[in-house]
Amino acid sequence: MSNEVAIDYNAGLTGALAWSVEQFGGNPLTAAQLNALPGISAPQGM
Repeated sequence: MSNEVAIDYNAGLTGALAWSVEQFGGNPLTAAQLNALPGISAPQGM
């Protein structure tokens, strides 16, 4: 498998994100809050 390293990297990143949310909580940003960030736009329909 030629993308095995990428799969392992993504699994670790996902695990770290899940741990961070578990430890610190948080709420997802709304589309309006995302659009207010420089260089970021939320997809239509959110």
